[in-house]
Amino acid sequence: RLHKLFDRYNDFVDKDGNDIVNLKTINESYGTGKVLTVDQDIVDLLNLSIKLSELTEGYFNPTLGELSDTWTYRIEEGQKYTRFSPYCFEDQDPLEEDIVSSKETIIPYDELSSYLVVNDEENTVEFKKYKDVEKVTLSLGAIAKGYAVEKVKEYVETFDVPCQISGGSSSSYSIGTNPNPERDYWLIGIASPYRSINLIAIAMLEIEGTYTLSVSGDYESCYKNEEGILRHHILNPHTGYP
Repeated sequence: RLHKLFDRYNDFVDKDGNDIVNLKTINESYGTGKVLTVDQDIVDLLNLSIKLSELTEGYFNPTLGELSDTWTYRIEEGQKYTRFSPYCFEDQDPLEEDIVSSKETIIPYDELSSYLVVNDEENTVEFKKYKDVEKVTLSLGAIAKGYAVEKVKEYVETFDVPCQISGGSSSSYSIGTNPNPERDYWLIGIASPYRSINLIAIAMLEIEGTYTLSVSGDYESCYKNEEGILRHHILNPHTGYP
């Protein structure tokens, strides 16, 4: 359900055949003046995204969709080679002019709430046009996964049983005390960033009680350019580069 809401590439319908208003719908409404009625989870995640953008002074920014698309092809190609291989795919960086133009579509964090207007009481969103920029694209790829796993955690907690949840490839939660008779802590491995067949985990953590753990890095989706510089999927909205 959340995947359908936060997907910015595809249209979906509900069980009754009605169109689902999702992130793609919101992006398509940019600059049109439309006020869309949306699901509560979209309201909550957009509000959280705006707040995190302000707290990080724009290093997290949900409007970097165009910049992300500028890098996507090369990074996805690199992912085929890097995740299970010590070798790295080589490719050319995007053109500087394409990076600059896509970076200019990112709305500054201190202006974001003025153009991405979320009405908590009415559950509506209006995506206003930013200056004379023809296209601004929202992307929640950096946060939607963690939000979804958090929702799973909230559901599991209602059963009041100890458990460990691993989801979204790199996010983990534990709830309560491990019932294993041999240990009362939770054991979790941190994958070696540049793994080889002899080194699968770089660390094993023993954690007690309820915890949240999420990791990421330049080794998950990356490539090396002609100069040997590692380019990856964690983008800096201020510079336009990984």
